[in-house]
Amino acid sequence: MHREIIIEGVLSQVFNDQYERPDLDFIASMDLGVLTKMTSSVFNKFAMLVLGDEPNGNDVIAAMGTVAGSISGYRDPQLCAKLGAFYMFCFVLLGLVEVDIDATEVTFKNIEVSKIKTLFDEREVVAAIRPSFKPQTVTSTGIFRKSARANIEECPIAFDVMEKAHSRSWQINEAVLTAATMHFSINSRVFIEYCQSSNPTARESKKRLCRTTIELATELCNVLFYHRYFFDFRGRVYPATGFLHEQGTDLAKGLIMLGAQVPLGQHGAKWLKHSAASNWANDAGDGVKTDKLSMEDRVKWADENMHLLLGYAVDHLNNTEWMSADSPWQFLAVCFELLALEEHIASGESEETFMSGLVCYIDGSCNGSQHLAALTKDEDSAMHVNLRSNTPIQDLYKHVSKYVWEKIHNMVDGNRDEGIDSLISLNRKLLSLEGVERSAQVDIIRAYRKENADAISELAPYYWARVTDPNVQRKLCKRGVMTLVYGVTRFGAGDQVMEDVPKHNIRSLEGMDAKWAIWLGGLIYDTMLEVLPRSTALLRLFRTAGARCGSEGRSLRWHTPIVNFPVVQNYASGKIVKVTTTLFDEKIVLSLRDNSILYERFSKQQAGAAPNIVHSLDAAHLMLTAHYSSAPVVSVHDSFGSNAGWMEKLYQDVRSTFVMLYINDPLPKLLEELGIDDLEVSYGNFDVTEVLSGEFCFI
Repeated sequence: MHREIIIEGVLSQVFNDQYERPDLDFIASMDLGVLTKMTSSVFNKFAMLVLGDEPNGNDVIAAMGTVAGSISGYRDPQLCAKLGAFYMFCFVLLGLVEVDIDATEVTFKNIEVSKIKTLFDEREVVAAIRPSFKPQTVTSTGIFRKSARANIEECPIAFDVMEKAHSRSWQINEAVLTAATMHFSINSRVFIEYCQSSNPTARESKKRLCRTTIELATELCNVLFYHRYFFDFRGRVYPATGFLHEQGTDLAKGLIMLGAQVPLGQHGAKWLKHSAASNWANDAGDGVKTDKLSMEDRVKWADENMHLLLGYAVDHLNNTEWMSADSPWQFLAVCFELLALEEHIASGESEETFMSGLVCYIDGSCNGSQHLAALTKDEDSAMHVNLRSNTPIQDLYKHVSKYVWEKIHNMVDGNRDEGIDSLISLNRKLLSLEGVERSAQVDIIRAYRKENADAISELAPYYWARVTDPNVQRKLCKRGVMTLVYGVTRFGAGDQVMEDVPKHNIRSLEGMDAKWAIWLGGLIYDTMLEVLPRSTALLRLFRTAGARCGSEGRSLRWHTPIVNFPVVQNYASGKIVKVTTTLFDEKIVLSLRDNSILYERFSKQQAGAAPNIVHSLDAAHLMLTAHYSSAPVVSVHDSFGSNAGWMEKLYQDVRSTFVMLYINDPLPKLLEELGIDDLEVSYGNFDVTEVLSGEFCFI
């Protein structure tokens, strides 16, 4: 194996008597297995860092020391510094890098990129986190490794969820694997677009990920395999194994199916069609994306386009429109399944008897806001996030964007096109320039902005009034609305607008000024406070709870309703210290974390409270669903999946467990545990049992 070259090279230095290093004798006394594992992990960290953009030598050494310390058990900053410097010493002798040391600073003179890439084989890295070929035993040590420990008596539902997850078998979707192998070998458009990045290192990393995923799938083809899972500190479930799992990339999700296939039954075909529309997620022909349609309309869309769906499966190499899907590999997987169903029916068999292991999913509608609406019994919020029964399908993002642009149009009188176009022209020119020319243009723009600061700010509503496409308006508001629940600020919402313009390829907004983005972000934020007043007030209470704990130097703690999962928001951190060590007999200074004295970070306790409480609630909902449902439940946090034949059952179970979670008003007890039961909460009159008949709340 490639990695053996590195391990042997390091070991030769550990046991080399030529160099006298009494301060490193502790390395030679280590267990050989630990030393080998440590060396492999350190090299992995080294390779990822030096192959990145402008690696800093001191930072690389410090990072290697931290990794080595965590594996070896030597957490003292001084020893970690020595370990990091020793590994850099070895990698220099192995000819992987050349370094200069000047005034305690290490810089890279040369990095042997091709040699490091050859030795850095990610397939070897994942060996320890591969799926297994038999179910794994559930232990408190394994499943609670990133959370507070609990025993089965305290938290029986959590243990049951893990037992079910560990016993769930998976298999490779051979049709998708064959297609992926073909497309990867010819570097088709789907892989070119997936691996696109302005950063060459990122492009290579994405290619390696695709290659590793396909190669691992090839190894696992024709066998059943199992994943291991664990809880994070909020109770969310994550796979401990790598790559080919339900929380992986679109390619990974497309490549896997449940090992236990079940017949479609009466409703399964409907759910396959629903999955096709959901994964396509493009215009249905009337300006509405297929993943925003009702259940009935998604099935109708699939029926009307069945000839196209089957055509993609028959000739995916030449009939490549399937690559335009929002989730192309999951979409293609559904197309293959629909083709197999057609062949099954053509052979004289009934639709109901078709066996399928394909996973279909349903999602919450702005799930974080759904939990807040249920906690506060807010009927208006509940309506906007589709919790109410007997109401048309709602779109909170569109509702907010409509409200935002109404405000904008009320602010403008006439137009200011000349001033707007002047600044846009300058900004667009900047985007096309590099090097010295760009630097000169930056100075021009800075001077212009300084001279016209007030005028530029005044132009913001006039600029946004020119955006008339409702779909673009929605895109610009979506992330701010979504992340309000998770702690976004007014300025953060502005940054998101800046990021989303190139992300969504909104060409009409190229040249947008940063001041205008910040202004719109603030308006979106303020509008959310008006649209969801009870929810935003509750979020402020959660932040207050975090702030109280942070000021007292302790962690925020609570238990999730019914499930009784113990959540500890622990942001304790060691102090960053400067440590002096040597490399090639030259002094170097490293920044390392000293965990001997831990302290709670006030800002993290405050900022993390609201999003973590909400995440713990969606985790509790998932656990209740997985525990009580007779369907095998596959989860991606607020997304619930199962075999197509089980989905009709899961569709109802997700609703009933949501009601179970909130029917007895868990908020007072939660506030008591958080230490803020002395603060007033505003309640509405929403009856959560409406969710039982709500068509669109989880779709």
